[in-house]
Amino acid sequence: MPKYKEIALALKERIVEGKHQEGSKLPEQESLAREFKTSRVTIRKAIQLLIDEGLLYTRRGSGTFIRSNIRQDNENVTQVNNVFGTSSQENTNVTSKIIRFDVRFPTDYERRLSATYFRSPSCKSWV
Repeated sequence: MPKYKEIALALKERIVEGKHQEGSKLPEQESLAREFKTSRVTIRKAIQLLIDEGLLYTRRGSGTFIRSNIRQDNENVTQVNNVFGTSSQENTNVTSKIIRFDVRFPTDYERRLSATYFRSPSCKSWV
């Protein structure tokens, strides 16, 4: 598991256990980076996961805060999903539905764009 996900789980566990109170400010990113022996970039990614889950929010210039409307039990707090890298509720299946499917030829414009892309040095495609 990537380090940022491990950190997100550790922070989530602290929130659920009440070590960080709802409505309170999360420690500064620099102090979390020192504590977890990692970079601020990794801490930011972990915090972003928890923001995406709705556990945290940021206030520009003020810091990152723990939402006050989360529940303090593991059953109702979302779990980090290793497959999608986001979150999903426990006991919930992720599904998709194809609404429309078409096969068509590219327009002249799309052909020119793809031809330019596939001839560029940055393209490593076998086409």
